[in-house]
Amino acid sequence: MRIPANSVLLKQILFLLLIWLPMDSLFAQGIIIGSGENIRTKFRDSTDTQITDFALDLAKSYNKVILHLGQAHSFERGGLFFYKTSKRNLVTFSKVLKERQVNLELWMMDSFGAAAFEKIHTLHQTIILGNLEFLNNLGVDYESIIVDLEWINLPKGDNGVKFQNILMLLKEKTVNKTIKAFVPLVDDEAENRARGYDQDALQNMGIELIPMLYIIDGGFYEKNNTLLPYLDDKRVRQLKRYYSQKGYVAAISLESGFIIKKEGKHFFVKTVQHDKHSVFENLEVTNNIDSQYFQMIGLKANRPFQLEKNDLTPEQIRKNQEIFWIKIKPTIIDEDSYVWRYYLLN
Repeated sequence: MRIPANSVLLKQILFLLLIWLPMDSLFAQGIIIGSGENIRTKFRDSTDTQITDFALDLAKSYNKVILHLGQAHSFERGGLFFYKTSKRNLVTFSKVLKERQVNLELWMMDSFGAAAFEKIHTLHQTIILGNLEFLNNLGVDYESIIVDLEWINLPKGDNGVKFQNILMLLKEKTVNKTIKAFVPLVDDEAENRARGYDQDALQNMGIELIPMLYIIDGGFYEKNNTLLPYLDDKRVRQLKRYYSQKGYVAAISLESGFIIKKEGKHFFVKTVQHDKHSVFENLEVTNNIDSQYFQMIGLKANRPFQLEKNDLTPEQIRKNQEIFWIKIKPTIIDEDSYVWRYYLLN
């Protein structure tokens, strides 16, 4: 759809209509609760009643909950669950979910890239043994352990066997627990092996893989004066079909936000899920691409302003500068998928 450039008022009205369209209800198997500081605050500061209500609310919509325990030592000083109240609330949270027949899956360890993975690998034995000891002593009810060790060979490395060793230790040190891993998989097993994820070997180990389908992480390109994601509708359908054939349950992100162009490249710089953000007062619509899984809205700054990026650094936006807002639609969510992530939606 092209919007006439000669009507600012019309563009503003259409923009409001576009961003106020109601979201479809989400139907998904699981929800992922990430965002460390939000988790720290929730479990440290909540009363027993508040944490119970939190678990009951989740149980209304999901039958699996993935909870991030933190990057490394979850229960030591600096960890997300260091405080006595955090530990007590974690136990309560797990028991309420179990009573509602909702599986709690605990996510421990995360890294991005080969260098960060090597740091985790160096410490993985103490992390795993320490976290499991605390979980057992506390009596936390959970079904699975999940690791998030992404792009372990990036930019260059050969860490596939080390990755498998971490997962094998988890299997050896747990009883009647499923071991899973978030992994950046495509529909090319040779490429996945090059990334460090040997699907056949991991399957033989009994590891369940959770591929990550995050449109904004796939990057963007320009075509006919329009910005599009590489993970467009066609590509998303291809990946979904492949994951289904392999029996994988994917983690799918609804993260939406702003994209800017710098030095000839487009960068996702600011997560914004809804239109209530004050930055929209500085923008007017130039065009809109509406597809099955996303909406790409072209915008132009009607005045200079400063945009605080996700890394909390400022970005100066010039008057008439082009900026894009990509809105990921709930239609991308399958009934058997995990939704990334709770604090984006609430």
